[in-house]
Amino acid sequence: MKRPNFHEAAMSLFAFITAITLIISPDMFDSRGDLDIYTSYKQLFGSEENVVIASVIVLVLYFTMLFIEWDLYRFIVNLYGFVYIVCNAATFLTNYPTVGLAYALILVIGTVINMYKIITVSEEKRKLKQQRRAIKHFEQMKEETH
Repeated sequence: MKRPNFHEAAMSLFAFITAITLIISPDMFDSRGDLDIYTSYKQLFGSEENVVIASVIVLVLYFTMLFIEWDLYRFIVNLYGFVYIVCNAATFLTNYPTVGLAYALILVIGTVINMYKIITVSEEKRKLKQQRRAIKHFEQMKEETH
């Protein structure tokens, strides 16, 4: 089981809080009147239900990432998380820049860093695999000549 890093845990927390809030109060956006941030959320996601669905998908993907070690899967999960948090950050940025925007931007930066690390580790694994193959081939050729 893989231990989540700070940004993965923070992304899960953000998605959990968003989902739980909207599950408890499914008409929260409508009950807040015409506040710009909630109008932007509805324009971006379509409905409160879609925000809940996107948040639950983030939770499930990040949870399954604890058990799945494939680099491609981890990259795809982080890419989905990146899109999810950028959409949330956009609503904060355009309407109501507060601590929520700062938190979302930290997650955006952290997710980009995670994707970069995943690519770097994947390339290192590929390079090591090629080096092992070359060493094995060299040793086989050496044995054949003796």
